[in-house]
Amino acid sequence: MGSYINYTDTIFYENRINQELVNLFREKDYLFTFKNSKPPYTIILGAPHQVPYGLNTIGYDSISPRKGDTSSGILALGIYRELDNLGVSTKLVIKSRASGLDPNKYFSTDYTKEIFAEQAQMLFEVHGKSSTKVPLEFSAGQNDLSRVSKLCLFFYEEMREKQNRGIIDSIFSFGLQEKPDKDDAIVFTSRGELISGSMSLPALKSTSLLSAESYGISAMHLEAAPEFRFTSNIKNSLTSKGVQLSKMIAVSRKKD
Repeated sequence: MGSYINYTDTIFYENRINQELVNLFREKDYLFTFKNSKPPYTIILGAPHQVPYGLNTIGYDSISPRKGDTSSGILALGIYRELDNLGVSTKLVIKSRASGLDPNKYFSTDYTKEIFAEQAQMLFEVHGKSSTKVPLEFSAGQNDLSRVSKLCLFFYEEMREKQNRGIIDSIFSFGLQEKPDKDDAIVFTSRGELISGSMSLPALKSTSLLSAESYGISAMHLEAAPEFRFTSNIKNSLTSKGVQLSKMIAVSRKKD
């Protein structure tokens, strides 16, 4: 097990994270919690594969090291901030630079134990994916998709409203898992069309999502392309797209 911190200091200065957090995220094998209230929570946010820009590996002490999700924890912190601003009871769990087993693939990890340590209505995990034509993916693995589908409809409505008001230039294309335990997807294109497609990372075997259902918790999995997490010039701050994505997810969850 690594180190544990329940972080209670200031998180953001405008859209840049506290330098103390920047430094802590560079340390190996840290588990962070952030809480804006006492349990039970409306939502548990999780970012199991956080790595800072330039330090890409997790599982470096295991037999199968892999790439982490650069700055996924910063995007999760942005969503946490917006949920807090809306008065949504939230706990965020971030595993940074995990050294051993994949944090959300084994029930014995400190990350998985922590996300189920206190009662909540929903688990929402934040991950990173490479850039593709569909930069955002929402799924639930093998779990029921009704809450995910409802939230995505609110998310789409919120995007259209922001586009009409000139806050964003265009709709963010995203994929919504169509059936549990399948990679079939409904893709909402940047032109406002609905087309059939497939998920690149539908999280069909994530222990955290599979376990959520046994706890009676709905589960949701977000894969976000780099532009929502970092750029070559933005490494320890929310990107402009990350700010808007965080706001729209929070508003959509508040409506749900």
